[in-house]
Amino acid sequence: MVYHVLFAMQNPRPFLLLLLIALSLGLAWPLLGFSSIGGIRFASLDGASRIVDAREPALRFPGPELHWKTDTGSATMAWDGAKWDDVTSPSEHSFLHSGSLFLETNPSLAPASFSASSLRNGVARGSDGTFLGWSPDFANDAEGHAFLVFDRFHKTSFDVVLHEGNGLDLTETVLASSQRFEAHASLATDSTGRLWVAWDESDDQWGRGSGLHESRSLRLIMRDASGWHQVELPSSQDLLMENGIPGAPYLGMPELPRLVMEEDGALWMFYRVMRPFTKPDSHTASRRIAWEIRATVLTAKGWCQPFTLPQSDGPNHDTLAVVAMPDGGVVAAWTADGRMEHFSDLKIWGESVMTESVLHSAFLQREESSSLGDVVPGLSPWTVRPAEMAPVGSDFIDTPSENKIGPPGMLRLWGDLHRHSDLSRCSMDTDGSVPDQFRYAAGPGALDFVAVTDHHQHLSGSSWKFLLDATDRFHGAQDLVTLYGFEYAFPDGHRNLICADRSAAIDAPSLSRLGADLSLFDAKDFIAIPHQIAETKSVLDWDIGNQELETQVEIYQRRGSYENRDGIRTPRQAVRSGKFVRDYLQEGKRFGFLASSDHQFSNGAFAVVYAKGRDRESIMEALRARRSYAATARIDLDVQLNGLLMGEAGEVAADAKLEIVVDAKTELACVEVIRNGEVAHVWSGVSRNTEYTEGLLSLRFGQITGRPDLPLHGKGIEFGEAILMDGETGAASYAPQGQAWSKGIFLRYLSQRPQSLGGWVIPVRWKLPLDQVEVALGNGSQRPAWNGEEMTAGSEWVKKYWGKPVSLRLAPQKLGSPTLNVFYQPQDWKQGDWVYVRVIRVDGAMAWSSPIWIDEGNFDSEVTD
Repeated sequence: MVYHVLFAMQNPRPFLLLLLIALSLGLAWPLLGFSSIGGIRFASLDGASRIVDAREPALRFPGPELHWKTDTGSATMAWDGAKWDDVTSPSEHSFLHSGSLFLETNPSLAPASFSASSLRNGVARGSDGTFLGWSPDFANDAEGHAFLVFDRFHKTSFDVVLHEGNGLDLTETVLASSQRFEAHASLATDSTGRLWVAWDESDDQWGRGSGLHESRSLRLIMRDASGWHQVELPSSQDLLMENGIPGAPYLGMPELPRLVMEEDGALWMFYRVMRPFTKPDSHTASRRIAWEIRATVLTAKGWCQPFTLPQSDGPNHDTLAVVAMPDGGVVAAWTADGRMEHFSDLKIWGESVMTESVLHSAFLQREESSSLGDVVPGLSPWTVRPAEMAPVGSDFIDTPSENKIGPPGMLRLWGDLHRHSDLSRCSMDTDGSVPDQFRYAAGPGALDFVAVTDHHQHLSGSSWKFLLDATDRFHGAQDLVTLYGFEYAFPDGHRNLICADRSAAIDAPSLSRLGADLSLFDAKDFIAIPHQIAETKSVLDWDIGNQELETQVEIYQRRGSYENRDGIRTPRQAVRSGKFVRDYLQEGKRFGFLASSDHQFSNGAFAVVYAKGRDRESIMEALRARRSYAATARIDLDVQLNGLLMGEAGEVAADAKLEIVVDAKTELACVEVIRNGEVAHVWSGVSRNTEYTEGLLSLRFGQITGRPDLPLHGKGIEFGEAILMDGETGAASYAPQGQAWSKGIFLRYLSQRPQSLGGWVIPVRWKLPLDQVEVALGNGSQRPAWNGEEMTAGSEWVKKYWGKPVSLRLAPQKLGSPTLNVFYQPQDWKQGDWVYVRVIRVDGAMAWSSPIWIDEGNFDSEVTD
C-alpha cells in the first residue's frame, strides 16, 4: 500500500530565519504575556482570536503557518515572532481541510511538521482511493520511518490499527482488537525510537443499548526495543478535574486524545472532557453540555497535573491542531463556540447553545523547575506494564442478508433518516458526535444510507457547515451513502428535510425561523418526512400538506408506533384524540412508511428502500416513489399487488393477488393485511392441543419509579418466559422456583429515563374458556385486572397502576416460523382501495409495508382461479 500526501515542501519564508534565531536566543516567546497553569507556561497568540466562523484549524511548518477552513475555502496566517500576520496569498494545501488523508513516500517530508483537525474528523485512504479507516494520525521517527494509525471496523467493533513502512514493506499491526469500541487514535515518536499510541474506548455494547456517548476512557501504550507496554495514566479524577478546586463542576468522559512529542522527549497529551453546565441530576443537564480541552505532559519525572485550555469549550468533535516547536514548547490552535458563558442566558429548549465558532491559538511551554509543577502522586517515575492485546471477539451485529427478497433488479437498502448528534439540544450527553454518528452507521449499524438530522434552530452557521463537510467526507466510507439533512420545527409539526445536493442544502436551515412553511423547499431537491404523529408536545397538523414534497412519514420512531391509536407499541405520549397514520390514509393522503431511531436507541428502527442503485440519487428516487417499508429490526419484506410495488398506485383486477414474502430472521407471531384501515386477514399459529390455547400477551406501561419488580398473576392462564421488547430498558421475567410455565411471574423494570418505554411480550396459554380468563398486575389495592374480552378488544391504556397507564393485549398463537410466503386474494378489489401489510415478531419487533393504492381497473372481469 502506498499513501499520498498532497503537498510539497516550500522554501522557508525570510521571517522564519529571524524567528529561529530569536528562538535559539530565547527572545521570541518570552516577549509574550505568559500565565502559569501548574507547571505549564501558557500564552495566547495575538491575531487569531478575532477570526469568527473558522472551522478545523491546521498548523504546518515552515512557519509555523496557521490554516483554517472558511466558507469559500481556507485562510492562512504566519507567525512573525510576535503575532500572527495575514498571508495575502495563502498556501494552497486543500488536503489540510479535505478530511481525507493520502500519504505518499517522500524522504523530504516529515508528517510531524503539520497537524490538521479535519483529518482527525475524517478518513484515511490508500493511493487508489480505497477506504482504510477513520480518524488518521501519522508521524515519522528520527530515521524517517513513517507510521500511520487509524481505527477500523472489524467483525464486532472498532479496532486501532497501525501501519508502518511503505509499499511492499508495509506492516500492519492491530493494537486494540477487543469487542470494546476503540477509536480516535493518535501517535508520536521520540528521539530514542520509541513509538507512543493513545486512543479512547467505550464498552462492548457501543451503540447497541442506548446512545453513542455512554462511556469513554483513555489508553496509552508505548513500544520500545522490548515490545509494547501500557503506560499508566493519571487517575480519572486527575484527568477530569482541576487540581485543588473544592466542589469543582462535574466533569466526565476523557476522550479524543492527541499526542505531540518535543525533541527532548517530553510527551504532551491533549484530550477533551465532557462538562455539563448544571449538576448531572438536573433535568436540564443533558441539554447544556460542553467539551473542554485538557492537557498533561509526561517527562522522566512523571505526569504533570492536567490543566484546561482557556476558552476551549465547544462541541464533541476534534477541533485541535498542535505541533512541537524546534526549540521547545508546542503551538496549539483550536476553535470553540464559548457556550459555557452562553448557558446561563438560555431559557427554552429551542434556543441554540452555540454561537459562531471562534479561532484560538496559544504557545505552551514547560516551566524549568525541579518539580515540573505539580506531579501527579504515584506516577513519578511513571510506570508501565505489558500491554494486553485482546483477541478479536465474535460477531454481535445483525448484518443484512443477501437480497433474495424484493423486486428483480432492485437493491434492498437499510437506512436511518433521523439521527441526532451533540449539535442538537436534546440528549447532547449521550447522542455522540457527528463523526461518530457516521462511524456507527458504517460500522456496527451496518447501514447502507444515513442522514444526521440535527435541529435547525440549534445549529449555528459553523456547526451546520461542519455537518455538511462531514456528510461529504464520510460519503462512500465502507460503502455508506450519506445524505444531507436537518430537522425543521414548523408551526404545524416537525419534519426531517432530506437532500442529495449540497448546493440546495447549504442555506436551507436558515431560510426562515419558526413560522416558515414548506413552500420554502423545492420538491426537486428535498423530501420532507413528518414525524411524531399525534405527539403530545409537537402534534402534527397535517390537514394541509405538500404531497409532492411529503412522500414519506415516520410510522415508527423510538417512542413507538403512530400507526393507529389502538395499535401495538403506541407511545404513551401520543394524543388519543389526534390523528394517526391510518387516519390520514383514510382521508386520502398518500405516503410511504419509514422508521427512524431519532435519539439514543440505535439499530432499533430502519428506513428500508428498494432502490435502482447504491447512490444518493437512486435512494432519493426510491423515497419519492414511496418504494419503502418501516422496520424495527432486520426483517426482510416484499409486498406486491398484481405487479404494483409497495408505495405504487395503479390498475388491478378484482381477483388480483396480494403477494407477501417475509424473512423475519426469528420467529414470527403474525402477519396481517390492513385493507382500507381494517384488519382483512391474519396469518398466525393454530392451537396444537385441545386442552389449552396459546397466545402472546403484550404488556406496556409508563415509568414506575421505585418499583422495579412488577408481579403479574393469572386466573385460568399460565405465563412463559417474557421477552423484553427491543430498544427498551429492563430485564426479562423470572418465574417462582424457575418454573417454565407459571400462574405468576415478576417483570423487572430498570429504567430511570422519564421517556423510557416499558414493555414485554409474554407467551401465554390458558386452560379455561377465554371469558373466564383474567390477568392482574401488582398486589394489594393497586391491582388492575383485565378479563379476556378486555385483553382482546384492542384498547390501549385502559388501566392504571400506581397512577401510570398500563395496557395488556392478547394476540393469537405465534406462527413460529421466521419466514412466510403467501398471498391474499379477496376477489373483490375495487377502485379506491388501499392496502398494506403489518409484520409482528414474537419478540415484539415489527415491520410495515408502504401502502398500495388501486386507482382504476377492470372490476367486472370474471374471477378466475
